[in-house]
Amino acid sequence: MYKLNSKIYSIFKFIQSIIYWLKRKIILILVLSMIGISNGLNEEDRIIMGNQYTIEQEQKENDEDIFE
Repeated sequence: MYKLNSKIYSIFKFIQSIIYWLKRKIILILVLSMIGISNGLNEEDRIIMGNQYTIEQEQKENDEDIFE
């Protein structure tokens, strides 16, 4: 009787470890896909909004003769 329970217990532990491994892999894939999507959206926003707020200014030359 003890050996039968031991086999059932070992099978249960094996199934439990497989389920835990699958759960970790699914969570990892979801996290990586969310990071990839957020990086893509950030890059797209940078391309669209990057040119909107830039102001071109001319660099003025300093006249040193004024202070002499």
